[in-house]
Amino acid sequence: ILNITLDTLKAMNVNNITIDFSLPSISRYLEKKIDFKKKEGSIIKEALNNKDSSIIRNIKYKYVKDLIELSGTIDKVSKKVNNVKFPKTIDSLLKDFFKIALQVKKKIPNLSITFDITEAKSFLHYESLGFKIYNKENATAIAIGGDYKINKKENGLGITIMVNKLIENIKLKKDEKIYIPYNIDIKK
Repeated sequence: ILNITLDTLKAMNVNNITIDFSLPSISRYLEKKIDFKKKEGSIIKEALNNKDSSIIRNIKYKYVKDLIELSGTIDKVSKKVNNVKFPKTIDSLLKDFFKIALQVKKKIPNLSITFDITEAKSFLHYESLGFKIYNKENATAIAIGGDYKINKKENGLGITIMVNKLIENIKLKKDEKIYIPYNIDIKK
């Protein structure tokens, strides 16, 4: 899906793009493990919503602090992730994600890829992986996608391209106009 979408955008001269990935599965995991209604949980929720890891003081939630700080370019994040200890579930989800992201990066080395776990709330209808494709020139999301459950036995992967945003970002070649004088007296 990503390869087809990226090839299509390139063919339409939308070249200055970035893909921002998030893992809604980690958000769901955190919601199961942390009671956001309790005092400590509300601090964690606030930290996630505001991308502010500094307010997390309880060592028990160091991994959440590390998740918040695990954002940026895929190159930067892939180096940082190996130096952090996460619960097994989160570690497994991150490893699966990096396999996909690094495959995309290998296919299109110049593609800007970013990762931000705190953006996962905007992807909660997706299962494990969510992404947005932006035009870097004006920070407009032109596509949103991810994987989702079709039923208990089947998963799907899809993307929604926002045609109105895409049209705003396509640089159409304008016809050049040439002025040809008509019915004038050249003798003057």
